[in-house]
Amino acid sequence: MTSVIARAYKIQCLTYLLLLCCMQSSRADFIGAYVGVGSWYHTAEGEINHLGSNADMEKEFGFKDEFSGFFYIAVEHPFPFIPNIRASRYTLGTKGNKTVTASSEFSFAGTTYANGATITTELLWDEQDVLLYYEFLDNIISFDLGLGVKKIDAEISVTSGSLINTLRIEETLPIAYAMAATMIPGTGISFSIDKTQTFTGDIEISQTNTKISYETIYRIGIEAGYRTSTMTLDKITTVAGELNFTGPFINMLVHF
Repeated sequence: MTSVIARAYKIQCLTYLLLLCCMQSSRADFIGAYVGVGSWYHTAEGEINHLGSNADMEKEFGFKDEFSGFFYIAVEHPFPFIPNIRASRYTLGTKGNKTVTASSEFSFAGTTYANGATITTELLWDEQDVLLYYEFLDNIISFDLGLGVKKIDAEISVTSGSLINTLRIEETLPIAYAMAATMIPGTGISFSIDKTQTFTGDIEISQTNTKISYETIYRIGIEAGYRTSTMTLDKITTVAGELNFTGPFINMLVHF
């Protein structure tokens, strides 16, 4: 009798183990990771005033259109109440070289760059976002909402001869995130728009991506669209102004 009970117990344990493995396997099928790597061709516009006068990004600083890289990864799962996670990084870089004219004189960080001065300007802007978000709709129409943090490490410099004046910006800001998308069933094509917005801190940043995506049956795809990024700096003690970066982007997508 004891051996029969022991055998039955072993069979029951084995059954539970098989069911657990099946459940875990089924759940794993619904966990997905999205990885995107791409390039953004952006134009720098706007003005900045750092302990001086208003300087236009194109006229005074001579910034040109540039390519910059970006990367993102998102992990989504079917478990309720646990948010999905998305991390991204954008690196902006633009330079300018020019001779100051009478109409483009300006001052920056207490130095006046007068008519005839030869200057080299550079902007480096690094952004890292980490977002926790929920999918409220996930079908032909998708809708996500979430919160996260944005870490900024930026530097703007003006060089004339041996004199270098630099403005550094280092901030960590809370951000809100929203995304809406629709797909064309059976085609692998989808359209989406997403937006992040800071809601406190010394810098106000608003960013929007509008894109079209195509994913093949091999889970490799391509995304293309238009990105706008606006940084308002008026709350920083020594800085005033607004920087705008706009332009098209394209990236490769892999879906695991």
